Amino acid sequence: TSPMGLRASSAIGWGGISGDVLATMIAQDTSHPLPGASAARAGLRSTVRAYPWTAAVPDGARWSGGSAFEISGSQWTASPRYVQLPYFSYQLNTLKAVTYETSAEGRALPFAELRLDLPILAPEYMNFKAPGQSKIQFSASSRTGTELLNLSLPARVGMPVQIQPNLISTEYLQLNAVRPYSIRRGAHVPFNQELQSWRASNGNFAEMLLLRGAQADQARLCFNIHALEIRAGAPVVKRLICHNWQVPAGWTLGQPLVSRGISVIDDRSVNAGESGLRYWQSEALN
Repeated sequence: TSPMGLRASSAIGWGGISGDVLATMIAQDTSHPLPGASAARAGLRSTVRAYPWTAAVPDGARWSGGSAFEISGSQWTASPRYVQLPYFSYQLNTLKAVTYETSAEGRALPFAELRLDLPILAPEYMNFKAPGQSKIQFSASSRTGTELLNLSLPARVGMPVQIQPNLISTEYLQLNAVRPYSIRRGAHVPFNQELQSWRASNGNFAEMLLLRGAQADQARLCFNIHALEIRAGAPVVKRLICHNWQVPAGWTLGQPLVSRGISVIDDRSVNAGESGLRYWQSEALN
């Protein structure tokens, strides 16, 4: 048993999770077909609704005073076209509100759309298909210490920017890490720590955190994103996005985890005339 309360053979304990679980959190594709889509369109990503919440999850309850927004495909790994395998991209999107969030005074409060892209390397375990369709697959027979995923140095945060009255362009904030982050089979990954950070010289950053979940068999993979200056006219964002995952009893590498939804905490102090935090919680993604 490690000093953090996680046995080497355990997937999750009170002190943290295994590298096997962390790699699966990143690699598991939570996209799903659009309702009623034909087989030819089955690969299209649908969205799930995130509802206003009264406090940070796991506390609080659904709040009827605000508006919901969409999380697109939530997270998925895709092999970019024209990029040699085995490089993939981890993507997490929060789309703009279906309607604007409304303040107590009746003012419209914009919710900024945000996209996070993390290039990742999956050294050995994948199902080779056409570029853009490959899925990472791990092997339960891999040895302890085998590198499952490697998070590369660059990352980027993208947001739509209105550059002309009828023209919106996605602008990207380029970030870099000091060193790659390696996820290995059987490694112990402790809760409540920053696992990796990507930063820019102007103070913008994205941090990857691992936090305890709402239950003993759950853990949250979180990204704390500060995007305060992409270009003139772009929205500014301070946002914590967490995907809560459940580890089924008897789980082993190669099996899926269970999504318990994504929570969002928005720091509204970056917007003129606003203050405080706002909370959302999505439906489960499985």
